[in-house]
Amino acid sequence: PDTVHSAHGHTMDDIQGCLTRKYCVVKVHEFLPDVLVRVHAVFLTHRDPRDVLLSSAQKISSCLAYGTQPLLSAFMHYATWLPFACFDMQYEVMIAEG
Repeated sequence: PDTVHSAHGHTMDDIQGCLTRKYCVVKVHEFLPDVLVRVHAVFLTHRDPRDVLLSSAQKISSCLAYGTQPLLSAFMHYATWLPFACFDMQYEVMIAEG
């Protein structure tokens, strides 16, 4: 049977192996334009900005990855993906509903 593969990453190198598979679900935060030409659908989640800041503060590597403006950086990536999305869900609803 066909297997669904998954990957999480911040660069094309992180997700390249999955993208070569027939079925692949990828989780990225950064906008990666090369992904767009290789996927059939883009699904987004958006999160309460207070939770974004708290999450960044709790994970020092996450905070450092986005420089001194983690909230602005997260929103800019989200806003760049948004025009290509076929579905956008509130993160908190996704977590609550499973």
